[in-house]
Amino acid sequence: MAKYTTYTKERLADALIELMLEKPLSEISISELADKAQVNRASFYRNFHSKDEILLHSFNARYRRWISRNEEMRSLEGDPYLQARGFFEFMLAERDFLLTLYETGSLGVMLRFLEELIGPTADDHPQDAFYRAYHAYGAYGVYSEWIRQGMEQTPEEMAALLVYETNNPHGSLIRKEQG
Repeated sequence: MAKYTTYTKERLADALIELMLEKPLSEISISELADKAQVNRASFYRNFHSKDEILLHSFNARYRRWISRNEEMRSLEGDPYLQARGFFEFMLAERDFLLTLYETGSLGVMLRFLEELIGPTADDHPQDAFYRAYHAYGAYGVYSEWIRQGMEQTPEEMAALLVYETNNPHGSLIRKEQG
């Protein structure tokens, strides 16, 4: 049964991405999605609560597959540069998927993914929660800007920039009033 559930989830995810290339997410009906995936509507409701949940599932599945193929990524605990480079490499490998999310206004799913991966939890000590929030939301900003700019820089360049800027911030980030 688990194999069938995985198959169904992947079919729904692939179908949703295809449909998103044709029209906005808000205009895709569950019936249309189920038809495209060649599953019944009940399969959607048995596996997901929303179309956004399908996108999050797809993001998680892609990341897990990438991690399973990249053994060294499982042992990078504590090295911020290698962790950042690894995530940029994952993103580059999933360029088409991420550009589709960006172009369709659905990149917020990446933020939800980062919240689950590195974001704060209710059990965190307040200081740890702030630290995790800073990194989850800051990383989202950097990753989404890299996608917006066409992902032209290499993962190595982006990781070096991210780690350097985190450790060596420039002066004030507040823009002076235009006047």
